[in-house]
Amino acid sequence: MSEAGVTAGAAAQATELRKHEANDVKCSELGKQICQQRCLSHLPFECSQLDSSRGSSPRWCCYINSLLQEKNTPQYCMDVKTILLELFVASSLLVLCVARDCPPTVTERWDFFLFVQEYPPGICEEWNEDESKGGCSFPQNISTFTMHGIWPSANGSKGPNFCNASAKFSPSAIQDIVPLLVTGWTNLHLNSGSFYSLWSHEWLKHGTCATGIADMSTEHGYFATTLNLLAKYNFTTVLEQRGIKPSNETTYTVKDLTRAFEDAYGIMPLLQCAHTEVGQILLQISICLQKNFEIMACDHFVFDVSTACNPNEDVYLIGSWSEQEWDYFMFVQENPAGFCLTKAVGNCYYPPNVTDWIMHGLWPTKAGTIGPNFCDPSATFDPSALDSFLPQMVEKWDNLETDTSFYSFWQHEWLKHGTCASDVPAMSDEKGYFWTVLGIYDKFGFTDILAKNGVKPSNNTLIPLERFTAAFQNSVGVKPYLECMHSKELGSVIVQMSICLDKDYSTPIDCSESSKTSCAEEVYYAQSIH
Repeated sequence: MSEAGVTAGAAAQATELRKHEANDVKCSELGKQICQQRCLSHLPFECSQLDSSRGSSPRWCCYINSLLQEKNTPQYCMDVKTILLELFVASSLLVLCVARDCPPTVTERWDFFLFVQEYPPGICEEWNEDESKGGCSFPQNISTFTMHGIWPSANGSKGPNFCNASAKFSPSAIQDIVPLLVTGWTNLHLNSGSFYSLWSHEWLKHGTCATGIADMSTEHGYFATTLNLLAKYNFTTVLEQRGIKPSNETTYTVKDLTRAFEDAYGIMPLLQCAHTEVGQILLQISICLQKNFEIMACDHFVFDVSTACNPNEDVYLIGSWSEQEWDYFMFVQENPAGFCLTKAVGNCYYPPNVTDWIMHGLWPTKAGTIGPNFCDPSATFDPSALDSFLPQMVEKWDNLETDTSFYSFWQHEWLKHGTCASDVPAMSDEKGYFWTVLGIYDKFGFTDILAKNGVKPSNNTLIPLERFTAAFQNSVGVKPYLECMHSKELGSVIVQMSICLDKDYSTPIDCSESSKTSCAEEVYYAQSIH
């Protein structure tokens, strides 16, 4: 169909919708279908979903996608006539552009840059704990922020993205700045498939939307300009000027981090964190830039609050965990009932007939710090090594995470922690590590330690935290490290406990971790949820 036919089709639909202007909630049958496709599925429109009278021009379909992705709320779908009227205007412009080979209008439909830097040690800590992330290629000796991207963004929405469907990425276009990109815009994806894959992604998704800016009109210009901005807006320096430096033992408040940027730039940054075994860690910091690359407030950016740092919890700016020296073991058990009560429905597997605490891990630890972790990058995990004692593994060290493979939890524990214990003879290989840990579990059963001291699970009674501490001091002579999470039903629930063991893995010792807790003064010790 011709572009004129496309225009006529859009005009016809707009006319049809005007019949219902007295009541925005009423839509034509076509309008109702559009509402359902957009708002119930929350997915971008595909060309195949569009009415056939609109044709299948890639340029037309691209514009519809970008336009409708900005209207990403169910409320907007109530006003379907506005969508179709905008499409009518857009289609008229496209008729003119076909003859003149104009660039897609979407490239001009944005208001500011989101300038994003990531922190490699934090990113790698999170990715290596979550197998769905695909693993992390940690850049050795880098404890500075590096580029993630500079993203043209529209007020009140995300994007636009992929503004030129015919664009290509050319590695040769940036050859002269590759050494700077390797250190300043490094690719952390372990299985990305290509050394250049991150840069290709950033150029095609974001760079093609910035070509209206003179300094970014070409691929080389986009990357060279961004590297200059990385030098100008150096987040590592901003934090260091406020005394905030990478550390595996010192934490900072969210206010400490934001104040550093307020002092340096006069604006509030956007902070992104993740929760890992070590606590809340900083992953990424973003600021907003005008089209002339000067700083502005991020008043109109749509921020994903699920990744925002919790202002009520301290933050680690963790250091590189490449060192392999360690001083003692952290012996960690978790309470399945407490863990599952604090997880969203469907996000936890509760083992049948389990009433005991079960293993989380045995972690070589450097005093006063985190790690070491992933001490042998060449190590692999062999499930068959556990065959001779698999029933005991399932009983005592089960995987509570849903949507993960059966062996994924044990694989994670071996690669992250077990490989760092290989200098202990009994744990020199995968089978030895797990078999030895099962023996330690039998010797230090947290369920028995608590029961013998009168601390029993109940979903009806709050228990003073000091009773947990006293139970361990009475039985093994050391304080435990207690960790809690919040349950909507109960409040503060104890989910995990740890004690420190000497390198002989049989002698409990006092350690700095025993003085920490994330629990309230009174907590629930959850009972079976079967």
